[in-house]
Amino acid sequence: MRTSNGPMSGIGPSVCPVTGLPEETDELERQRRQKKKIGKIMARRDELLNDLSGNGGAVLKALAARMADRINELVAQDPEANALREIMIQFTHEINYGNKLAESLIQGINVEQAAP
Repeated sequence: MRTSNGPMSGIGPSVCPVTGLPEETDELERQRRQKKKIGKIMARRDELLNDLSGNGGAVLKALAARMADRINELVAQDPEANALREIMIQFTHEINYGNKLAESLIQGINVEQAAP
């Protein structure tokens, strides 16, 4: 014979023994806390990414500078890489020279067109 409709009776909603709230409400509260926790974690992640790469990215710039130094050291020690570097430098000079020549020709054309 049942004398109550409490959590032990098997009738009615299940109740959380810790909070005394219906378990459904407790589950919704747990999900709400979980979403809030995830939101805080994502905000912290965004802050860290901003520290690394945003607003000047001091950490990322320092790492990139150190990586560039190390690559230059390795290239200087490797004859093939050093030869490729020299070729790239030569092409860069030629490209820069070509750009400057094109710019001066365009400026010359603009000056001739502007003259009465």
